[in-house]
Amino acid sequence: MRHRNQGEEASREERERLAAAFEASGEGAWAMDLVHRRLWSSVGFKRLLGLGPAELSEELDDFV
Repeated sequence: MRHRNQGEEASREERERLAAAFEASGEGAWAMDLVHRRLWSSVGFKRLLGLGPAELSEELDDFV
């Protein structure tokens, strides 16, 4: 259990670093998880679409 929590924590920290890098660069990026039907998008990507940080759903079906 401890190893899984450490892995989850490391994954969360990596996502936060990636999000901070995209925010600092002013660039946008997105990724689709077709297996789980989820969408990840950076704040910069949402800004390119004219959306606020919380306006784009993470549900793939809402996006396509």
